[in-house]
Amino acid sequence: MYHKIKHEVLRIKKMIDDLYPYQYIDITPINNWEFFQNGKSFEVSVGFEWEYKPFPVVFRKKLKIPHDYYGEFWFGGETLIKIDGNPYGEINEYHKEIDLSFIADGKEHLFEAETVPYNLFGTPSKKTIFKRANLIKINHDMRKLIRYFIGISQLIEISKNDSLNDELSSLINLTFHKIDIPHKTSEYLSSINNSPNLYNQLSSVWSRPKFEKFNGMNIDVSEALNFLEINLKKLHKKYPKIGNVYVVGHAHIDYAWLWPIEETKRKIKRTFSNATLLAKKYPYFTFIQSSPQMYEDIKNDINLFDQIKKLSDKGMWDPNGGMWVESDTKIPSIESLIRQFYYAQKFFKENFGKYSNVCWLPDVFGFSWILPQIAKQAGVKYFFTTKLTWNEKNEFPYDICYWHGIDGSKILYHSFNNPKEGYNGHLDAECVLKTFNNFRNRNIFDGTLLTYGYGDGGGGPSEIHMIDFEVTNNLPYVPNLISTTGSKFFETLNNDIKNKEIPIWDNELYFEFHRATHFSQLKTKKSHKKLEDELFFTEYILALENKSSKRLEKSWKVLLTREFHDIIPGSSIKEVYEESESSLQKEIENCKGIISEELEISNEAVLVNYGNYSSDNYFITDKPFKLPSQKTYDGKYLYSISPLNKFSNKKLEKGKPYIQKKKSDKTYNLENNNYFVEILKDGIKVYDKKKKRSLFKDKGNILMIYDDVPLAWGAWDIDYNYKYFGEKLEIKDIKIVEDGIFRKVIRTYYEYDGTDIMQYISLVKDSKRIDIKTVVNWNLRKKLLKVLFPVDVLSRYARFDISGGYITRPVHKNTSYEKAMFEVYMHRWMEISEPDFGVAILNDGIYSASVDHNVLGLSLIHGPVYPDLKADEGKHEFLYSIMSHSNNLEEIYVESERLNKPLRILNKKIKIVDKFIDFSPLKVISVFKAKNRLIIRLVEVEGKRGLCDFNIKFDYKKVYLSDILLDNLEEIKSSKFHYKPFKIYTIIFEL
Repeated sequence: MYHKIKHEVLRIKKMIDDLYPYQYIDITPINNWEFFQNGKSFEVSVGFEWEYKPFPVVFRKKLKIPHDYYGEFWFGGETLIKIDGNPYGEINEYHKEIDLSFIADGKEHLFEAETVPYNLFGTPSKKTIFKRANLIKINHDMRKLIRYFIGISQLIEISKNDSLNDELSSLINLTFHKIDIPHKTSEYLSSINNSPNLYNQLSSVWSRPKFEKFNGMNIDVSEALNFLEINLKKLHKKYPKIGNVYVVGHAHIDYAWLWPIEETKRKIKRTFSNATLLAKKYPYFTFIQSSPQMYEDIKNDINLFDQIKKLSDKGMWDPNGGMWVESDTKIPSIESLIRQFYYAQKFFKENFGKYSNVCWLPDVFGFSWILPQIAKQAGVKYFFTTKLTWNEKNEFPYDICYWHGIDGSKILYHSFNNPKEGYNGHLDAECVLKTFNNFRNRNIFDGTLLTYGYGDGGGGPSEIHMIDFEVTNNLPYVPNLISTTGSKFFETLNNDIKNKEIPIWDNELYFEFHRATHFSQLKTKKSHKKLEDELFFTEYILALENKSSKRLEKSWKVLLTREFHDIIPGSSIKEVYEESESSLQKEIENCKGIISEELEISNEAVLVNYGNYSSDNYFITDKPFKLPSQKTYDGKYLYSISPLNKFSNKKLEKGKPYIQKKKSDKTYNLENNNYFVEILKDGIKVYDKKKKRSLFKDKGNILMIYDDVPLAWGAWDIDYNYKYFGEKLEIKDIKIVEDGIFRKVIRTYYEYDGTDIMQYISLVKDSKRIDIKTVVNWNLRKKLLKVLFPVDVLSRYARFDISGGYITRPVHKNTSYEKAMFEVYMHRWMEISEPDFGVAILNDGIYSASVDHNVLGLSLIHGPVYPDLKADEGKHEFLYSIMSHSNNLEEIYVESERLNKPLRILNKKIKIVDKFIDFSPLKVISVFKAKNRLIIRLVEVEGKRGLCDFNIKFDYKKVYLSDILLDNLEEIKSSKFHYKPFKIYTIIFEL
């Protein structure tokens, strides 16, 4: 080969430019379309520009399709093509042609194009112009030949094999010589309009030339194609293929992101129609789609859904993912994650006759340690992601491993690293070879998975992918392509590695990016948690009354859908959060409405403890009861009571409260029998009176404002260097707003560049918590508000609640892995301890934390500008608490539960019970009735094992242990069963 590699590749590209126009044998314009928008219709032709709103618009025409013809269209944006009223295929920037041969039956068909003025990634069309409508006849041999030239040029560029490159270069020359391209000036120039690279190059010269419209030409390249394929096969012997790449079509459709959910539903139909069309043409086409919610969205389109079911039966379409949507796994509670799998698996079984076997999460921003156990109990044995290949600093060490969950459950993990568009892969030589070369576990297995097709905004595979499947398989040296599905691939992998030593990863899968998604779009996060809590309460109250409601399933599915990995993390556009907050609030009201309708109203009030531990010794309400009380700063009553047992309730006597006053001490201190708290201008000092030691090194509750300039994505990220650019806030005003015999509250006020922060620091008599309610009126962009707690404790590790147990993380930064974990997720608490003393920070809906040696931090709010320019602007309320403990996790869980499940009042006739259920020491995470069964779900959260001897206040016939799908029942003959650390237990009582 004479040229340098880069010059040889450039030369081949010039050949391709000359070949490109002759993919088309005939190009015939289609004119005179009927256009529909906003209830009006009129006739239009190519060149028509339409208004952006309202949309979608519709172009309609009756067509008789000649044999072996395609359509080539651009209507001004993403388009669903319907034939005779049924979805047929799609048009977008990567799918501008559509095979119409299936309706070339000599009859007229109604052709409809339903178009939105946006492209795949939610980008508005620059101009909504109807640019193109042609019937085209394709020279399939020429198109295939072009894909060979592209594949060979890629192979020359990356193979690093000089002798192979020489032979490929020579073969290209000989093949090109066999093609008779017109070179007469008039004929050659007429083709330039359909050669994109040449057209763009020549259009940039000073006197921009005009080119004639190209109408197609039939050039016979069958001899050249045959010559090329025969000689490529000969090269296989000298340069054999290396390994395997298992491929499956994929269209990653974000359920919302840079577009709202209503547009996603249109994307689903367009993408699924495209996939079913490809399946008709290519017997080696396979496709995986993970989310039952998306199937639910198109179920009413019976024709499309039936096609998908038939393809599933043939093994070409893999409905496989395990979860209701490709959910975030860090913000949802353990029960929410369980319901993700429960509703998904039941849907898959009911509609496709089988459960998923793969947890399919290519794009999720890190993975909770509780996930493997939940997946395993749902019948899911395998786990797939590509996200950890994005890591900012450290490579995740394995492409194949067993991922061990917090309880010891294991699932088989696989990932691939495709440097060319990740999970939106291609099947050309470059993508296949680079992905295979990046595969690090060839000692374990002969190849890697690769998903192909345009994604994020949907679209999926194109015909070019299918041609490349054949072309790449015919090239020497590159790996074999094996068509598969997610299910088949993992079964093959699992069977092949059974007797091999497989690496183990026993921890969370921490993603070294997108750390700010723990605290972006806070209103949606807060509404999400409120609905989680409301669902627990509603199901519990109905179960207490031996009732159930089918309407709760809808509420659960609304919640689960908003847990999608670009919704709940906060990385979508503002329209997504307007819809999400509205939908979540509606389901919160639905839960309240179910209780209102299902239970008889009563003049009596009932106080309900629906928590796992005894309640606080007080409750707050604006209703009057005959109880000792004091007026609160916000006009309510704080009532003193004897704590209620777990899952208990009692009647309250309405009447005038017994308000007892005390003289204020007028100092900015708080004190009870546990703590002495001193409020300072830039934090608080807390002294544990029983342990006789301070909680903080000097002070805690230090409010800090930092610059927020992330490395890459605004709403997604917080940068490692933020901590070097911070300002400590100081109190502008302080006031005692409440001082009674039961509680004292001090309000502090801070101000920073137009943002107001008020804190209400309170301490209740006998309480083990110092509660801090923080009200922020946020008016800052690209700033971050954190609160720091420099704890006076020496420990190398801190513990963080992850809903179904806790995770221990290092506080030091000895390694690059530890440095990368500068922001972590948590649920209701974090703590750091010495053997006999520790400090915990609790919260009722904050998910982001940091630990740097002895300094614990909470990230409260920031102000990104992309993709929502004013994300989190306005008023927010946070509640967190400080407590000391004796290195006793139960103390922390007790106070955390009290903070998150305060006593509630119902004006309903309900059963008065004391400890309706008691499964100590296991924690109840859901109680609900289904038909003639009462289901109670439990989890061990402290890492202990033992014997649970449960005590319940209802009659039952039999009791069973089951998995989370309520399958695989094992009868319990007594009220006792053994439990293990961090295990989930589902108990079914047959009533």
